[in-house]
Amino acid sequence: MLGLMVFGALFLYILISIAVIIAAISWADKSGNRPGTTGLIAALVMYNLVFWDLIPVYGLHSYQCENNAGFTVYKTIEEWKKENPDIAETLTPVENATWQHDGNITRVPLNQRFVWQTTREKVWYIVHEKDDRYRNERSTGPVY
Repeated sequence: MLGLMVFGALFLYILISIAVIIAAISWADKSGNRPGTTGLIAALVMYNLVFWDLIPVYGLHSYQCENNAGFTVYKTIEEWKKENPDIAETLTPVENATWQHDGNITRVPLNQRFVWQTTREKVWYIVHEKDDRYRNERSTGPVY
């Protein structure tokens, strides 16, 4: 039912937009102005009533993805296993791990020693910053 109301509102908005554009063109034609330019301005105004932030948001999203996205491996699993051979053999995966939510941080225990931690922050509208880390919970500093 909600979807029907949304489509009805969208249809009504399109009808009002067409009526405003036609009225602007006929006004420009009667007053001696250029109807094409006036109709284009009316169309832009009606478009920007709803989608004024669409172009800046996608521009910012594209910029952030190109300049700030990335993936960093501080230590591979194979390197950690070589450094800790006795510990690596004793670790067993956690079955049906419970996801722990604390604000914008989500933690999932993987085994007795490691957790997967995700931090998600909203930068602007559809632009989110997401940080995934595999943390060694027994160390004092961040080991990834």
